[in-house]
Amino acid sequence: MDHKREVEPPVDPLQTAMLAELRAAHIRARLLQADIEALGIALRHGLITAAQALVALHDLGMPTMLDVGSRPGDTWAMRELPKC
Repeated sequence: MDHKREVEPPVDPLQTAMLAELRAAHIRARLLQADIEALGIALRHGLITAAQALVALHDLGMPTMLDVGSRPGDTWAMRELPKC
């Protein structure tokens, strides 16, 4: 009987690590998407205020259009986040 073995390509440690990082990043992105969708639902149904949604987005590390005023040279600004 002639058994042929498939030769597996050599394992590149950097490629293996990078694939693991990409899988982890994908999961983090999906969790962030779920958090953002939950904020939208909560805001739409009156469970949180717009100010609370803004603070929550900042807590998630998400920039918003309302951040525009926080940079030097902008003509308008929210000097600090609203207190919730």
